[in-house]
Amino acid sequence: MNYLKIGEMAMLNNVSIQTLRYYDDINLLKPVYVDPETRYRYYELSQSSHLDMILFLQSLDFSLDDINLLLSNPEKSEFINYAITKKQASLKKHEQEIKKKTKMITQFKQAYDCFVTYQNFNGVRIEYFQQRKIHTYTIDSNIYDMNLLDYEKHLRSFKLSLEKQGLGTQYFTQVGSIMKMEDFVNSNFISKELFLFDHDSDTEHLKVLEEGHYAVCYCHRFENELSTIKTLHRYLTNHNYEVIGDYICEVVYEFPYLSKEERNMFIRLQVPIKIKKSEY
Repeated sequence: MNYLKIGEMAMLNNVSIQTLRYYDDINLLKPVYVDPETRYRYYELSQSSHLDMILFLQSLDFSLDDINLLLSNPEKSEFINYAITKKQASLKKHEQEIKKKTKMITQFKQAYDCFVTYQNFNGVRIEYFQQRKIHTYTIDSNIYDMNLLDYEKHLRSFKLSLEKQGLGTQYFTQVGSIMKMEDFVNSNFISKELFLFDHDSDTEHLKVLEEGHYAVCYCHRFENELSTIKTLHRYLTNHNYEVIGDYICEVVYEFPYLSKEERNMFIRLQVPIKIKKSEY
């Protein structure tokens, strides 16, 4: 008989002997003959087509159990169609997840680049931002009257609220707070609204931060924000800038130390302004 030894079958199909033995053990690809004395396995070359299909389906992430069912029922077209359609849907979902994660890592890289560029910047600069959308959450206390522990508790409440709405919170580090324009302009530093950027949703309930020019400065700690706000306010007053929207405090980048029980924030303070004609 023109049989192939297991090693020959493995070499001709570029698979390992261990793989063929495993396929035999799970009844996925049985040898045509097993020597009763030596227990050596022997295959026919025509079985290579079975092996080709097994490897093809594995490359599409079909489980070995599913492959076994498919190859055991080649005449059942409705079963094969169901399995293929189900796998198509699974791959489509995976593709969408990959796109989402790629977008998230790009945003994280942009945040890191901002940190690297401006971590030692102590002045005020004018930046232009595209339109941004945010989820908001109202709290009952002024953020600037809180300690860091109180602030953390409100963040947890905000995150739980988003999760109850079925909204993604994977990138919850990019959170912030909002102060109403009139409070900022009048140096009445009160903020009772938290927010989280949303880069994917298109729902109507999201608040919009309009595109335009913003006066921006940075600080590194929650405790330093209030003094930095005052610096920003003085700058705008001294340079006769007109504030045209709410003040925004954004934790643009955060990477906590594993060995320290504290936040490691890099905060971007920003307020929309009307640009003077001389600055165009």
